[in-house]
Amino acid sequence: MDFYIETSCKTILIQFQFSRSLIGDTMNAPLKRHPALIPLSHDHQASLLLAMILKKETPQYRGMPGTTEGKLKLLQQRFQDEIKAHFDKEENILFPIITGRTEEIDVLIDELIGEHNALRFMIEEAKPGPTLYDDIDKIGNLLDDHIRKEERRLFQLIQLNFSEEELSEIGSSLETTGKD
Repeated sequence: MDFYIETSCKTILIQFQFSRSLIGDTMNAPLKRHPALIPLSHDHQASLLLAMILKKETPQYRGMPGTTEGKLKLLQQRFQDEIKAHFDKEENILFPIITGRTEEIDVLIDELIGEHNALRFMIEEAKPGPTLYDDIDKIGNLLDDHIRKEERRLFQLIQLNFSEEELSEIGSSLETTGKD
């Protein structure tokens, strides 16, 4: 009986994977990034490199700090110089514009704001000491997961649920605040 169930589950999984490969998976298939969202994606690329540097067991990147204290200093500097402004732009410009379009977007925005707050708190609380190595790793992992969620889920949903004209308006709003 157990063998039959296991075999049936494997057959169903194979059939599902085959049908998915034929019709495609719209939420996981990357869309070409709309120009309105490209500046945010560029910020994400820089922060993904930071996230990788912060993670445990990551080989040292040339020109990047190798010590835990050096990683903390880089994190704090990048947070002040880049990440805070990026979070503010998303929370004060992008999120208010896209809120209310779909329940899925609204739920995702709540998750993302929660992650912004968690990252702010974790970065502000990170101090040299016996837990710093683990703290930096947790920040790196959360930052990585957060960025990938925005790129793979939020930006996909925005591009699927907003017209070309609306996307251009989003881009103009984001661009205007970037010149301050």
